[in-house]
Amino acid sequence: MFLENPRLQVQILVGTKKVRASTFFVIGLATFFIMFFIGNANGEPANCLSPVKSLDQKRKEVDAAGGIWGVFARSSALDNHSKDAVKLDSNISQLIETLVYLCETKSGVPFNELALFVTRKIHELGEEPFKREQIFLGKPKKYVEEWLKYSKIAEANNKRALDTDKIKTSIQGASIFINKYWNLFHDFNNRDEVHAILPATVALNQEIIDFMRSDPYTAQALFENSQIPFWDIDENYGGS
Repeated sequence: MFLENPRLQVQILVGTKKVRASTFFVIGLATFFIMFFIGNANGEPANCLSPVKSLDQKRKEVDAAGGIWGVFARSSALDNHSKDAVKLDSNISQLIETLVYLCETKSGVPFNELALFVTRKIHELGEEPFKREQIFLGKPKKYVEEWLKYSKIAEANNKRALDTDKIKTSIQGASIFINKYWNLFHDFNNRDEVHAILPATVALNQEIIDFMRSDPYTAQALFENSQIPFWDIDENYGGS
């Protein structure tokens, strides 16, 4: 699944409460996972991913030319509004990533590192002994309880299935905004008069947010990923 390592905890878009990386890092990381999953899919997921790959080609074309942020950066009149452009570039990357996630997890969400660690330990020790062990090792009780809660969520998600036609509906809905993004870039790139791009950018950002909240499978994908708690069992990355 995407952003599978909870250590990264890269969260953007609607309803997020924490940002643990810069927006540009998020865009780059999302691009990596998009390319990885599209390049490694086979069978039914590959069929599902075919239209997503076409949409991602449009995103990559805009990204290679600097993105909407690049258009804003070339205009001094838009300097104070660059955050709107960065947000749109990020939202489009996350939208593509979410579509790939839906295709890749049609038959269930694979366990991530945290789920594998906790379920293995519970199998070996039992839930309460595992909890005592982690607290003894210096892990805050709050974090350990979150891990236990998430392990049950992960087990349920591992068995859940998605309907192919409903995934296609999500892809078709998202394609509207990705095409708008592509058109927006080409309408305003290399033009001297770019002031009209600001309201168009703000409006498209809001449309994407509304879609992610209202489209059932897109909202489900974001919710599933938002349930992954922060964890760092080795404390190598400044975690618990």
